[in-house]
Amino acid sequence: MTLLDITFVLLNLLPLQDSVIIHTSDSITRGNEFGTSIENIGFIDEDDRPDLLIGDGGSDYQARDAGSVYIISSQDPEIRIDNPDGMKKDRFGTDATCLGDVNFDGFLDYLVGSPGSDAACKDCGAVWFFISYDEDTWYQYRLHKDDFSIIHNGVQHQLTTHKREGFGTSVNLYKESEIHSIHEMSFWVAIGSPKSKFNNKKTGVVHLLKVGLLYPNS
Repeated sequence: MTLLDITFVLLNLLPLQDSVIIHTSDSITRGNEFGTSIENIGFIDEDDRPDLLIGDGGSDYQARDAGSVYIISSQDPEIRIDNPDGMKKDRFGTDATCLGDVNFDGFLDYLVGSPGSDAACKDCGAVWFFISYDEDTWYQYRLHKDDFSIIHNGVQHQLTTHKREGFGTSVNLYKESEIHSIHEMSFWVAIGSPKSKFNNKKTGVVHLLKVGLLYPNS
């Protein structure tokens, strides 16, 4: 399909009177940026209102612009996931997404971008995987671009991390989890890196990356 195949229809959108303002107990803190990302994550508390995963890439709770992510439910108290590194200007939570239940344990798993992370190099960025242990406890994994590799013409090449790429500015699930054995499964994610170079030009790229989960023999 090309753009010429698409028919655009102009609709009249009517702003209705029923609306809600969502905030957190931390919203009174000046400098926070609650709402840098928003995602509907379904009905965790099993009522008739969808629950939300909301990023705050400018949260100063730990340090200036360290970032946080909130799980907001209409019934349960809010859950705040703080930047595991706790470093200033990491901007953890600039974007966040629900991965579904990638390890099939009955609880939701999450992916959070931290595009200002200096853990590998200055502002090169990172992503954090939160794989559930129980309802509100997760295993935490930080990955950088150079943790991944690609195969080109039968040769494996490790991706290279560069300064100020903003890896993790946007994140999303690309392909749901696949089971390979009782001890191994994998899924694909899409990671935005808007300041990366392509063909020696700073054009930005999106990486489609395969992530594996390996469980030890029990």
